[in-house]
Amino acid sequence: MTSRRRLEPLSPGALGRVRWDAVLVCLLAGVLVVGGALRAVPTLASWTDQEWTHGTVGTSQIRCGTDTNFRAQAQSKALGGSFLGTDLEGLAAARGMSLARTPTTAAVPTPSTATDLAPNDGDPTLDTYGNPLAVTGLTGITGLSVSGLGTGLPTGSPGALNQVAQVTTKGRAAAASGLVDATGAVLVGASTPANQLPQPAVLDLSSVFSGITNVTATRMSVGATGSSASLDFCSSLLDDLWGPGTVTGITRSYGVAGLGLQIDSPTVAALVTDVNATVTSLGTAVSALGGTNGQVAVAITNGVQNASNSVVTGLTATRTSSTVTVTTPDFTTALGALRTTPLTDGKVTVDLVNGRVTVNLATLLGSDAAGLNGLAPNTSLQLSSAAVASIATRVDALVQTWSNQVSAALLSAVRAVTVTSDVTVASRTAGLLDVTSTRSQHVGTIGAYLDRSAVFAPVVTETGLAAVLNPILGALLPGLTVNSYAVRMRAALPAALLTAMSSALTAQPVGQVTTLGTTLTTRRGTLVTAVQAVANRMPGALAIAVNVQPDVAGAPPGTVPVPGALPYTSPTYSVTALRVGVVSATAPTGFAYLSWARSTVGPVVQVR
Repeated sequence: MTSRRRLEPLSPGALGRVRWDAVLVCLLAGVLVVGGALRAVPTLASWTDQEWTHGTVGTSQIRCGTDTNFRAQAQSKALGGSFLGTDLEGLAAARGMSLARTPTTAAVPTPSTATDLAPNDGDPTLDTYGNPLAVTGLTGITGLSVSGLGTGLPTGSPGALNQVAQVTTKGRAAAASGLVDATGAVLVGASTPANQLPQPAVLDLSSVFSGITNVTATRMSVGATGSSASLDFCSSLLDDLWGPGTVTGITRSYGVAGLGLQIDSPTVAALVTDVNATVTSLGTAVSALGGTNGQVAVAITNGVQNASNSVVTGLTATRTSSTVTVTTPDFTTALGALRTTPLTDGKVTVDLVNGRVTVNLATLLGSDAAGLNGLAPNTSLQLSSAAVASIATRVDALVQTWSNQVSAALLSAVRAVTVTSDVTVASRTAGLLDVTSTRSQHVGTIGAYLDRSAVFAPVVTETGLAAVLNPILGALLPGLTVNSYAVRMRAALPAALLTAMSSALTAQPVGQVTTLGTTLTTRRGTLVTAVQAVANRMPGALAIAVNVQPDVAGAPPGTVPVPGALPYTSPTYSVTALRVGVVSATAPTGFAYLSWARSTVGPVVQVR
């Protein structure tokens, strides 16, 4: 706290007179309250006027709410500091507004084009001016786009870069900047509905995060910000002279709608590309199941061959007729919105459409409910090792869950495909004599074949050439005849056909889904590595603070308090809603700082 100079001790007689005067004043205060408040700023505290008459080194009077012998200043600046080499403090399009007033002269706004917001307030001691920045005028600043702040606000809004200042000769000053209304009320906070907020501004940080593999751009999104400061210096002076000296008279508030980090990576888009490629290949693979010589016909032929081999070797399964049809899978319906819906857990979002990973720094570094609002003065948003690690971990979990969902959806569509087959296969000797003819007629889904719940009931017919074939079969296996071969085939075929179909379908088309899972796992690892590289660089590249107050302990580097000359000259108080520092080799502190919504009041001086 700024030290406060006390008055010189009075003589015993004078002290007695002062005490008696104080008693009389206290008695009078019980029946007389003189009201008055700094008007048109409902978010700033209302002050009850106090009137004290006392001697200070001879004679002096302090009548808060009545005395008009104060000089006051207030400044508001919606956007300041510097960013990537651009000095916003001296940029005309980002010019802040200041207002000064003396007891004997009219208020002087800077710039002179500022608008008198209350010309008919009926109070000649009070002046309120506004000078909002035009979003359209802040174009051409390297790496900074504030166009979003002009989008989505309610009709009649003064904008998200408003600047308001108010001074009075009664010892008070107020300022507000950012998303504030004409009265200085801060319109952004933890409970502000989204439909009352604009789109965010965007800072391009690609040059800061350059050289990272599979990262094409890095940006920071800054939601609407707002701040206000109000100083009742008369009350502070009164307390300084006659009280314990603890009243500063300063009231400050701030609000931040959001803060995010955007990482563009081609790997994100590649995830969907991989899925689309698999959808195409799956369609081809399913189509290949049908037809006279398609995969199903081949599988049934192989099943007959395997059954025959289990009876005797030396016979060849030869397909003599085949008709196989399959239904067309609807992969689009199966996938639904999986290829377009962002993946999010509230803190990290993977935007599949735009190829972007977004980190919600407000909830990651603040709180889920309030974001960056309600934090103590000079709160530094420390990017701890745990916070850094959690970013990549969250991306990994989101993409893994999504990959599993995609694979499950595609597999479900494949399993629902219905296969209708009618295949006849002859068991033939080396001399091309048919021993039996096996006809398999079956209708089933791919899922039933994979689950091995399908039941085959093939018909095995003997050819009637037993007299010729029995000796041949007996030579292959003593005692084997056409009849005994047919009997044993009927027993072996159901399992053999099911096994052959299950194996064939597992390879194709199910193998396509399995391959996709492996591909997505590799992509996920590549993306996580890229995001981790950005996250690892963040602590050394960014310095973020909210509710910045230079006169309060813990103020970040680069802020300078202005103490004033108490008791008659107040300190200068300010509050900045958000300050973003970007590493800079040329900056004195190693960081160049961009300030959002800075409101300053003071000095306020009692003219004696």
